Amino acid sequence: MEGPVLIASATVVAVIVLSALALVMRRRALARVTAAFPAVLEREGPGRERVIGVYDESRLRLTGGWRLSRERWSADRSRLQIDRLPADEAGRAVLELSAGTRPVRVVVDPDDAGALRAWSEAGPSAASSFWRR
Repeated sequence: MEGPVLIASATVVAVIVLSALALVMRRRALARVTAAFPAVLEREGPGRERVIGVYDESRLRLTGGWRLSRERWSADRSRLQIDRLPADEAGRAVLELSAGTRPVRVVVDPDDAGALRAWSEAGPSAASSFWRR
C-alpha cells in the first residue's frame, strides 16, 4: 500500500513544482518584453503589491504579478499624467500616475520611469485625439 501512496504523493508534488516553475518563467518572460516593466504598487495604508506595467499604443495597464488577467489600474495614454516623487530608496523612482481617476503610486527602476515618461510624451496629445473621435 505504501508504493501507490508514495507514487501519488510524488506526482502531486511534481505537478505543484512544475506549475510554480511555469508561473515564474511566464512572469520573467513578460517582464523582459520591451513594453513591460516590473513595479511595486503602493496602496493607501500598509498594502504594497508587485505588479507588471504593460503599455501598448494607447493604454498603460498595471496587472497582477502572478495572475496577469487581473488588472489593478489602467489609463489611456492621452489622459495619463506622470509625476515623479521623492524616493525612499536609492536606485528606485516613485511615480504618481493619474488619468482623471484616483492617482496611484508605483515604485520602479529609474530606467523604466524614463521609458514610461518617454512613451507617454511621444504619443498624440489629448487635443489631437479629440479630432479623431
